[in-house]
Order: sequence, then C-alpha cells, then structure tokens
Amino acid sequence: MQTTRDISQMNLLTLAFVGDAVQELQIKTALALEMDASTHVLQKKSVGYLCCEAQAAAARSILEELNEEELAIYKRARNAKVSTVPKHATVADYHAATAIEAVIGYCYLKGERDRAAEIIDKLRAFCDAR
Repeated sequence: MQTTRDISQMNLLTLAFVGDAVQELQIKTALALEMDASTHVLQKKSVGYLCCEAQAAAARSILEELNEEELAIYKRARNAKVSTVPKHATVADYHAATAIEAVIGYCYLKGERDRAAEIIDKLRAFCDAR
C-alpha cells in the first residue's frame, strides 16, 4: 500500500480508474443482495447508478458534503485532460463523473474504505430519489 503522500500525487485518472471499480463493485454487490433478479435485470439496474449522467448529477448533489481534501481532488480531477468522451455523455457530465470516481479511488487507496462506501451510498441515495 502506498503512503498518503504518494496517493495524493497519483495521476487523477488512475484514482478515477480505481474509484470506478470500487463503485461498480459496491453497487453491484448491493443490488445482488437486495434483488432476486436475472443478471440482465441487475445489469440494467446498475447502469442507472453507474452511467455518466447519473454519476454526474449525483456528484453535483453531494459536493457540499465532501471535505476540503476530497473537494480539492474532485476539482483537480474534473479539470483533468481526458483523451476521449463516450458518445452518450456530455463533456461536463463525463468530467464530473470522472471527478467523483477519483475521490472514491483516493479515499479507498488511503485506507478510508468506510468513507469511500459512504460517498457511494450518498450517490446511490440521490439516484434512488430521482
């Protein structure tokens, strides 16, 4: 495991890469435990939480709940240069989704697994309320 200093210096898109995996695992695990459904239904349901548009809207809704360090990661990651944007996403949504994934990855790699899970739960709650 890297030190906190090393993690704070990591490439922001690498943090987002990890955060994406952590979020996907937590969402899909929760759905599998909550629903008695086919994998097709579970996958469709998970997309409602994991697509760029949903992640971006949810991220924007919880910005006030991020601490100073997390907000700094969010802002830096949101402004990171990306090489491509998916066809189905706006540039702004893709950047916001990448930014919140970076925050989740940052918390996770720092060993703050409970905080990463808490952020994901808040994102999910926002999506559920829509």
